Amino acid sequence: MERLSKKDIPLYLECGQMTLPFLENQYVLEMVLRDYIANLKRGDEASILSSLYNWIALKVKYTDDEEFQRQNKFHRNAKEIWESKLSTGCTDYALVFSTLARQIGVPTTILHTAEENWVKNLLAGREFKAYKGHTFCECFYCGEWVLVDPTARKVIKGYNPNKIELTNENNVYIPYLRTIDLMGKTSLKEHNLDMEERCKKLSLFENDIKIVKASQNHYEGIKDLLVQLQEYIVEIDKYKLNVLTKGYREGYFKKTLDESFNGGGTMLVAEKNGEVVGMVAGHMRKYYKEDRLDYSCPKMGIIEELIVKKGERNGGIGKKLVMQMEKYFADQGCEYVQLDVFAYNLNAYEFYLKENYEPRLLGLIKKLKN
Repeated sequence: MERLSKKDIPLYLECGQMTLPFLENQYVLEMVLRDYIANLKRGDEASILSSLYNWIALKVKYTDDEEFQRQNKFHRNAKEIWESKLSTGCTDYALVFSTLARQIGVPTTILHTAEENWVKNLLAGREFKAYKGHTFCECFYCGEWVLVDPTARKVIKGYNPNKIELTNENNVYIPYLRTIDLMGKTSLKEHNLDMEERCKKLSLFENDIKIVKASQNHYEGIKDLLVQLQEYIVEIDKYKLNVLTKGYREGYFKKTLDESFNGGGTMLVAEKNGEVVGMVAGHMRKYYKEDRLDYSCPKMGIIEELIVKKGERNGGIGKKLVMQMEKYFADQGCEYVQLDVFAYNLNAYEFYLKENYEPRLLGLIKKLKN
């Protein structure tokens, strides 16, 4: 599924037959801002999106009543769901959320997905007992498209539009339809048949990502990634000591390339449809005579750089790159892998902790008063 861009904004400010406005725009805005401002005053994290889905959750409660589900699932518009005060599940919450979000000027999609394992069974021709999926929304908020789960009340940034993996959940979801609402009122059976037909046309994207050794054909893509990372480091650097110079793109690439291939290491790239979407560079740690005075000096690999292209993160690319680099180091007889993380880059720090890396040395800094 293609990634959304700014040109998609006008489409997702429109309403469909299932997402027609049913409250006054000003009233919706007032209710959302009331919660938003209250959060600001308390010093809590404030977001228009979270204030909206929290308000919806107060007004519309989920019911697992089988008869109600049978009669109403996929068969009500946003107004009918709101007035009933009962939801049959994620699609109902997405319909209401998208309707109200557009009323306050937030471009919002409805994103229908299927569980990856269910899709695998379908494509393999295996029998299954139930249709399994989840409905999300995508919102253009604060200058970027973010994924919203109105049911679980979550906002996910930097999501992969082809494969949605949620933190602390075992389920992986494959998007099969992005729209402004449902295709009109349908029955549960009609919805399931439509879902099945659309998912039969899917390809599972795990094989689209190839991890290969970097070659000259990849070099411009790698340079782009190095610049993208440095721009981010400059942005988050508290003391603004990091800079992006005119010579950075070519100079830092040459430094990284030399360290990798002349230092007993390698450089790997993640390819997607021929495009470089990630890279990892590493080399072998070099020891000097003085190092042996107080260190056992085991054979050690150093991960120097790990970058995944913005918009492709949270899709497992970084994990695949690290695993391949670790395999390379293990094949070279390394006992350990070491790396440095910029202290302000909390996303990277949390990523490495999940991959079972742990802190060993901490670098500290203090600005002196003149």
